[in-house]
Amino acid sequence: MAELADLEQRFTGWAARLDAGRIDEEQFDQHNQRLLVRKQGLRKTLAEIDGRVGEAEAIRYTLAEVSRVLVDFPQVWQASTQDERREMLRLMVEDLRVHPQHAELKLVLLDPVRLELPRGRRVQAAAATAD
Repeated sequence: MAELADLEQRFTGWAARLDAGRIDEEQFDQHNQRLLVRKQGLRKTLAEIDGRVGEAEAIRYTLAEVSRVLVDFPQVWQASTQDERREMLRLMVEDLRVHPQHAELKLVLLDPVRLELPRGRRVQAAAATAD
């Protein structure tokens, strides 16, 4: 970052003044302290930016992996046992809320979806499980 390089040059300038006897150590310490405070602030900001960039890269990587897996999902689903299917659904579904007229589904990495339920759906589902 250019500002960090500028702070280093300014510090070097104040150190040269001290060495040349143009300022005393107290003046040097005053100026140096301001430079150090600014330098610490810039480094903290850079660390925060690096963290956000790292998170964004991890999300992009995760989305790329998800996209790759979804291409093969029908074949994976067909080849999976009932327990494996149950586990896949458990990992994919972040939240599911079922209401009398609709359901709200939140899948991992996707926006929530509202699903309208047809009337009589619960009766049909109960009859299907009784068979």
